[in-house]
Amino acid sequence: MLYRNSKEVRDSHKAIASLSFKFTPMSGRELMKILCNYFGFELENNYGSHVILINKNYHPPLLITVFMHNKLLPSSISHIVADAHIDRKEFLKYC
Repeated sequence: MLYRNSKEVRDSHKAIASLSFKFTPMSGRELMKILCNYFGFELENNYGSHVILINKNYHPPLLITVFMHNKLLPSSISHIVADAHIDRKEFLKYC
């Protein structure tokens, strides 16, 4: 039986983490450029520090909100990419 803090469990978590595709921090502007230039999104609207992007290739059209901060956390980038229905490997080709 493996216990939560056992060495085997910690080693297995490290192995899984090393296999995952990590996002590096980037600005909201950089993320917006990647989504617009490579994945078919267009600028729909701008609300203060948030930008709404639309992809009309989906039915109904897919709307994504991007925060225009100087540094987005990898977890935020991961959620935005998942909401955009983009594969992590495919996205990381353009970073």
